[in-house]
Amino acid sequence: MSSTTTSLQRSSKAPRPIALRLVTPRPAPLGLDALGERLLRLAAVSALLLASAHLLLSFVRRARALVPEELLALFDMSEERSLNSWLSVSLLLLLGASLCVLARLRRERMLYGIGGFFLFLSLDDQALLHERVGALCWSSLRDSGTYPWLIAVAPLFALCGLLAFAQLWRLTADRRDLRQRLVLGFLCLALALPLEWIESRIAALDLRWNGVGLGQLTIPIEESLELLGPALLLSCVAGGLERALQRGSRFSV
Repeated sequence: MSSTTTSLQRSSKAPRPIALRLVTPRPAPLGLDALGERLLRLAAVSALLLASAHLLLSFVRRARALVPEELLALFDMSEERSLNSWLSVSLLLLLGASLCVLARLRRERMLYGIGGFFLFLSLDDQALLHERVGALCWSSLRDSGTYPWLIAVAPLFALCGLLAFAQLWRLTADRRDLRQRLVLGFLCLALALPLEWIESRIAALDLRWNGVGLGQLTIPIEESLELLGPALLLSCVAGGLERALQRGSRFSV
């Protein structure tokens, strides 16, 4: 009798609820983050090769004699029509456009301003606007001991860069890897300015080695930094674009 009662009590108990865990599938990668990393590697390899070619053609006269005169400008990193200048302008243009797309996705007005800043830098590199402004200030700044544009324009560039860094730092709060690229990218661009000053001082003092100005040593470092900086920032923005698209952001009407 007791065993029958016990079995009835067991059967009368309500069944235990089964806890179900819904696992949200991870969104498939879109490839933008990987594309940004490829562009970064391409910029790093290009900077290394172009810097090596610049030093070789500057200090080894026999190597310079082997290259046709019309092609020398392509590998001279001090020339505005060189390969590194073209790459730098292209990276800045792509960076500015990518930031404007990210601004549309995230509906962040400040990102439009940052994108416009980098688009202006690409135009400035192509049209030499900073040097033209420096030429206008030459009469009042010619005794400054450095390029006039470094006094007239560089502080404004530095301020805009600082504001851009602060905004992008805020937007990458949950991605340590993106923040690392962000810091390195702006550090490269920041270090390029004092190198410009060093180059101007070397030119003013006419320091030479074996008949070649020693400024040819600092130029490839400065120009390489101006390649790596935008590439690092572009890889950071590419990661932000991928994350925004994976979260289901859409273009606003």
